[in-house]
Amino acid sequence: MKRWWPVPALVFALSLSGNALPQTLGMPIGITGKIQLISYPSIKKELKVTKDQDKQIQSMLTSLQASGAAGFSSFNPVYISKEIDTKLDELLTDVQRARMKELWYQANGFFMLRLPGPAEEIHLEAEAAAKVIAICDAHDEEVTELMMQSQRNGSKLKGMLEAKRKEYQSKVEALLNEDQKKAWTGLLGKPFKFPF
Repeated sequence: MKRWWPVPALVFALSLSGNALPQTLGMPIGITGKIQLISYPSIKKELKVTKDQDKQIQSMLTSLQASGAAGFSSFNPVYISKEIDTKLDELLTDVQRARMKELWYQANGFFMLRLPGPAEEIHLEAEAAAKVIAICDAHDEEVTELMMQSQRNGSKLKGMLEAKRKEYQSKVEALLNEDQKKAWTGLLGKPFKFPF
């Protein structure tokens, strides 16, 4: 068992509660969930979320915040919001769901390829997929250590997290052939300027 597994739960809880975390692109560890992305007003606007949908989304967020760790029937440190993201998908229209997927891929970058679905979409071979997972796990462990030491270097943490993200994203990208890179780009849709 990896030493960093409890940390994503804390990071996820902080991201939902609005407590201070370095505003890097996506979760510092693991996969940034759709529920986290849609909590931003600019992303709701991009998806044309209705008032009724927004009420239901807020209810989902409130329920998740209140339940804490008990809100997850199965704990997955890599993709901690998988269950609630499935519920969110059911709430969205087909058009919203398709755009959300593009935004989700953009926000997480090549780290999405640690999940089977995205890896299959670009026809990533099993050997390369295993290497992607190993790279992402190494990133998460290294970032966890940085976050645990953040009291000593809090002002520098954001920059360090961004540097590590860039370093490890590049390692994943290096595993892809040109056809896979082209396929990946095709999954991203229109570029979106994230508010973080």
